[in-house]
Amino acid sequence: MKDYFLLQHSMLNRRLLEMGIPLWASYVAIGLGFLAVTGILFAKTALAGYLYVLLALSLVSRLGGSERNDFLRATFSRRRYWQLRASENLICALPFLPALLHHGCYLLALALPLAAAALALLRFRAVGSFVLPTPFGRQPFEFAAGFRQNFLLVGAAYFLAFMAVGVGNFNLGAFSQLLVGFVCMSFYAKPENEYYVWAFRATPRQFLYRKLKTCGLHFTAISVPILIPLLAGFPEQTTVLLGIYLLTLLYLAAALLAKYSAYPAAQSLPQGVLLGLAFFFPPALLGIIPFLYAKSIEKLNPFLNGTH
Repeated sequence: MKDYFLLQHSMLNRRLLEMGIPLWASYVAIGLGFLAVTGILFAKTALAGYLYVLLALSLVSRLGGSERNDFLRATFSRRRYWQLRASENLICALPFLPALLHHGCYLLALALPLAAAALALLRFRAVGSFVLPTPFGRQPFEFAAGFRQNFLLVGAAYFLAFMAVGVGNFNLGAFSQLLVGFVCMSFYAKPENEYYVWAFRATPRQFLYRKLKTCGLHFTAISVPILIPLLAGFPEQTTVLLGIYLLTLLYLAAALLAKYSAYPAAQSLPQGVLLGLAFFFPPALLGIIPFLYAKSIEKLNPFLNGTH
């Protein structure tokens, strides 16, 4: 089992190095990002402990994929398999415990490792012909797959929006709107197989137009359950809410174009720097988006009819 975890650590390091960032910088960035999300969450809502546990279990559940666990079952004995699954679930949940204890969420801190270990007994797969329904069936890639993988986080964002209206806390509502936006941005983290690009049989410009259009429509569909109650509950904040919605659309466009600006490789340091700059200075999007668009056309050209 020790060899398995050493292998997983080596694979993680390799993926981080492929991004073009030194390992120490990657781990520092991950740690600071985790602390920032933790601080914001506990500062914005009294329900932070429950949402924090939900976030932890959402990440743990990603280890329960059917194909992955079929491989582990075939590789390890039954006893060793359960030990390994419980151990990796607990390791994934462990970073969340200090914040829960620090903020006095002792029962949640006790429940989290128990729930994480219990999830080792589950394998997340479709039962029979059932597949979690989404409103994205006609475009079955980024949003359909991303929604199914992150439905707990999306559900948490919806819950926060309704709670914000119920308690009259606009900041909590704005946070829920941003949360669903960041979740949707994660849908564009990995490049698809080259075949799925070639199959479009369009020019790079046509391909990107269709991708951006689909992104906008799908994000609107996933945002409506948040926007409607917030607009109804905080009509005086309509301009701010619509501004957040439009800004998130721009960030999504940048995330999509960042993916294809490195295609077929995964995103690396240049894309990370540009997106980081956009987060710290949103007006930079006005220059970053056209730049990433031009780079995307250049990268896609060999796969799409060899023409701009």
